[in-house]
Amino acid sequence: ISYYGEYGLTDKITVIFSTAWDWQKTNDAQKYSDNDGPSGISDIIFGLRHKLSDNIGANIISSVQFDLKIPEAYTYGDPFNPGVQSLGLGQYDLTSKLLFGKGFNWGYSVLSVGYNYRFENDKIGPGITFKPSDLVELSCDVGYNAFPWLSIRGRLAYSKPVGNAEVSQGLIDHSIPPGMDWHGDTVLIKSTLGLESESLSGQIGLAFTVKSGTQVVLSYTRDLYGRDAAIGDTFALALAVSL
Repeated sequence: ISYYGEYGLTDKITVIFSTAWDWQKTNDAQKYSDNDGPSGISDIIFGLRHKLSDNIGANIISSVQFDLKIPEAYTYGDPFNPGVQSLGLGQYDLTSKLLFGKGFNWGYSVLSVGYNYRFENDKIGPGITFKPSDLVELSCDVGYNAFPWLSIRGRLAYSKPVGNAEVSQGLIDHSIPPGMDWHGDTVLIKSTLGLESESLSGQIGLAFTVKSGTQVVLSYTRDLYGRDAAIGDTFALALAVSL
């Protein structure tokens, strides 16, 4: 169950809040622990969007947005323990992005260009820290109003690391199995934790308007490319209610 809310402070400034309540069930949790997986509130995001211009040319609207992701509503488990699962990455992130949007008589399109600064993570334990690489993020969203009761949505998203991931000696010592020597290479640790992951994904969705303010959304997401990131297909069914 997810919540996303916006409140306009002025004609140009909007505050944003979003979070979700998750129930997770994983094979690893069932195999290595006595539960199906974690449940509870996941990451909390506070955002601020400022409209720069109503028309930078060709009726294109531009805005700048800042999102702060806060992982304090759940316990971050040890990622090297397969029986411990978490509701998120336990990671503070600050994303800055430029948004360019244009409306058409048939729908809309939005282009987003962003930079995600990722803070050092110390949630495993004292002295056991790592910093994921910052990310350059690009996305393009398109919506087409096929009928008054049906809209078709598409999304293409790309994320590329800048290569500044770091791991502490404490994390290196923590990750080495007993009896195994460390050979001075942190590539495997960074890969295991996805600290320099790169991804490209595409999504298509169908939004059926049931009544005013209520939609049923069917979506399919395919991971087109991934480096140190999971590759797969995701099917989703959601009920969206606007309050």
